[in-house]
Amino acid sequence: GYPHGLIMAGPADPKDQAAVTAEWDKEAAGWDSNEHVRAYSEHAFSHLQRLVKAHATTTGATGLNGMRVLDFGCGSGLLTEKLREPCAAVVAVDAAPKMVAQLRSKLTTGKDWANVTPLCLVADRATVAAEPSLRDLDLVVASSVLSFVPDLPSTLAALATAMKPGAILVHFDWPGTTAQYADGFNAANARAVYARAGLEAVAAEEVEFDMLGEKAPVFAGVARKPRSA
Repeated sequence: GYPHGLIMAGPADPKDQAAVTAEWDKEAAGWDSNEHVRAYSEHAFSHLQRLVKAHATTTGATGLNGMRVLDFGCGSGLLTEKLREPCAAVVAVDAAPKMVAQLRSKLTTGKDWANVTPLCLVADRATVAAEPSLRDLDLVVASSVLSFVPDLPSTLAALATAMKPGAILVHFDWPGTTAQYADGFNAANARAVYARAGLEAVAAEEVEFDMLGEKAPVFAGVARKPRSA
């Protein structure tokens, strides 16, 4: 399992968005100082670079360079901070207001954050359609997020409307062996969730993140928006 202190206890009803949001808001103040969280974001970014280089095709550039990226479930912006340098634009979305407030406080620290757009919202079709920054995305990345999303297929389908044809989703979550993705991801249940959202499975693998000397198994999944309907 995951090292103590990395993953919060989930709400009693994982289908209750308000409960999910409240649980994450409780974590916001101390999130950046959690060494496990920081280590996780470092490993996630490293593997993201590898997976994007292997599977992304929309920009014609190498890796993340020049990409329009959505950091979905961005939290306080630890991964956003790493994405902002190579990417053309980073839209950082989270449903937890206190997490987004932590990120927004960083935007005042200098012009290096000029290409980052923080948004506090729940990603449904109407909200995504109404948000101008959620257009023509090359990449959606979700790091330790998707198991907490109450209606994941509908949410991914909404996010897919903001993706370019051929754009990819890359996500990192804990692995599992059942058909229920909320209990952990595997190639089969990930493929099923992607299909319900209109996405095609590209890659699925289990990797290890070194969490301060303790090995943590992580599922890494990649899906693509079809180039044509």
